[in-house]
Amino acid sequence: MEFSDDQYASIQNSIRLSRRGNYAFDYHAPILVVVANRKGYPNAVADSA
Repeated sequence: MEFSDDQYASIQNSIRLSRRGNYAFDYHAPILVVVANRKGYPNAVADSA
């Protein structure tokens, strides 16, 4: 996955860590959470918190 300079720094860091292969973004949670928002919406991270 690629990232750009206009993305949140935390998302950029998550992508960098996942490239190393040892980043568990799901924290091994036993559930599945599905969220949706408008494509390109700049505040989508805050809305899904």
